[in-house]
Amino acid sequence: MIQIINLSDTELGDAVYVGRPMPRKRMRGSPLANRHKIDAKNGITRDMCIGRFLGDLTDARMACWEFSRGERRRRPTLYQERLSAEIDHLTLLYLETGHLTLACWCHPQSCHANVIASVIERTASNIRALLSGVPA
Repeated sequence: MIQIINLSDTELGDAVYVGRPMPRKRMRGSPLANRHKIDAKNGITRDMCIGRFLGDLTDARMACWEFSRGERRRRPTLYQERLSAEIDHLTLLYLETGHLTLACWCHPQSCHANVIASVIERTASNIRALLSGVPA
């Protein structure tokens, strides 16, 4: 099970922080931080930012997959490589332990951590299916 916690009312503990850098709290930014920011003055909503992050993550996974298979000549960007590698890392951690806790500042509001959790769960499900020989 993947759990998402809000750092406003919970300590980080063994959770994986998926947010932007927070220097005042001495927290380094995550490779999975959402680079799209809410901007009410310009009509940029929370849902738009989450959708843009999902687009970034989907593009990153496809670019890395296609490049690894020789179907893409241009190398993925460093941003795409880091996004994809961090998803792979957290998926393996999730498969090894059976649980994962993601930490952000938005939860329980909709958040890019929900997208991350969904992608990790789907990726883990696909890996389990491949290992068992049963389609996901």
